[in-house]
Amino acid sequence: MLACCLAIVLMHKYIWCMLIKRLTTSDERITARVISDLKQKSATADDAHIDSLLRDNATYLIAAIENDEPVGFLIAYLLPRLAENRPMMLFYEIEVRESHRRRGVARAMIDKLCEYCREQHVLKMWVLTEESNPAAMQLYEATGGVRADGGDTVMFEYREF
Repeated sequence: MLACCLAIVLMHKYIWCMLIKRLTTSDERITARVISDLKQKSATADDAHIDSLLRDNATYLIAAIENDEPVGFLIAYLLPRLAENRPMMLFYEIEVRESHRRRGVARAMIDKLCEYCREQHVLKMWVLTEESNPAAMQLYEATGGVRADGGDTVMFEYREF
């Protein structure tokens, strides 16, 4: 299943419909809009970068699209395991346009990623966030995320190469 439609119904009236899908090589224009409109305002990505991103089978770029415009994205990476024949999924980032927050868009994109995880027989999916980000904490708990043990976990970043 490549796409799903998220419909919000209130009092038996159709309110809106949004496409939630993993972007593919036929979605170059939407991907460019995700990058320029949602990821980094006024940023652009060249065609070669977009093509490479969309062709990478381990990259899961999921978008929420309303009226042919991206209103949210989620990016995750399928990671092979050394000692086990089941991959893990690194849920790296999620963003929803401010005008569309608290409407189920983030949840729908996470649900779509979980669907792909089931299809790929993923061992586990993980995401990092900070205690100082209560919106993310609530979202991840509400979508089935369980806080991992290990309160002493520390992340190191390497930026100088």
